[in-house]
Amino acid sequence: MRRFWIGVGLLASAFSPLLVALVLVLRPLPSPWWIVLAAGLALPVLLLPAVWAALRRIGGGPLDVKAASPRDDAVLSFLASYLIPIAVVFFGPPDQPRLVAMLVLLAVLVAVYVRAELYWLNPFLSVAGLRVYSVTTEGGGSVILVTRRREVFAGTRLTDVLEFSPGIRVELGGR
Repeated sequence: MRRFWIGVGLLASAFSPLLVALVLVLRPLPSPWWIVLAAGLALPVLLLPAVWAALRRIGGGPLDVKAASPRDDAVLSFLASYLIPIAVVFFGPPDQPRLVAMLVLLAVLVAVYVRAELYWLNPFLSVAGLRVYSVTTEGGGSVILVTRRREVFAGTRLTDVLEFSPGIRVELGGR
């Protein structure tokens, strides 16, 4: 059950800035209720350290790396798809058809993010200093690894790696 809530935290932190931008465009400041709503939507980003701490409490096991390649480009691709709705809203008049189109695109992005378990694409993990690698294990499997390491070398044994979901591993230590 803890993994579910960690996934919710990662989802919320990935999409909350987009929702904050939407709120600010739809209703410019100074109304205090809009400020409270925008701050509430920004809160998941601020709680990202708590999500990481929850992951560390679960604990992990070893992962033997046969080969590894960086996947930070996938995070940038996700970020680009994320920025399109923001650009549409900011650089056009906030009319109803534009808003509906943006909400539909946002719903599709969220659905893909959740169904494909793309939690590792969260741009704020990169801001927090985490890197993403595609790793082939000594057992022949292929997984996504989220770690603080600048590089992951073939033949390395990582000792504290959590299986977040099938195909996604998170190294809890690492530097």
